[in-house]
Amino acid sequence: MFILKFVFYFFISFIILSIPLYHRPLFDHAYKRMKPTTSKIINYIHQNIEIGLGRGEKTLKKIFSMEEDVVQSNQSALQKSKFRKSFNHKSLKDESPMGSYTKEEKLLLEKIINSSKEE
Repeated sequence: MFILKFVFYFFISFIILSIPLYHRPLFDHAYKRMKPTTSKIINYIHQNIEIGLGRGEKTLKKIFSMEEDVVQSNQSALQKSKFRKSFNHKSLKDESPMGSYTKEEKLLLEKIINSSKEE
């Protein structure tokens, strides 16, 4: 039904725009008046599409670029090994995220963990 309505209204508008007025169709008179406005609209849309496509292209190049990470000398492996040696590993093992636990609390936590692993 939609297609029939479309075809019907298209032919009606075509017939109306084909009516001669001063030896030229009505469409030519309308086109003469609307040409400056339509050309501005078309140029504006064309420029915005080019800008959008340019931005999209730049973004895609950034996403898919194969650039490698650059290693800076102040973050080299020698600096990291000095940091690791200065770090006290025992203090990390003794501390827990929630503070210190008693032996009973540790046993209870281990039971809970073991029971969750079995399920």
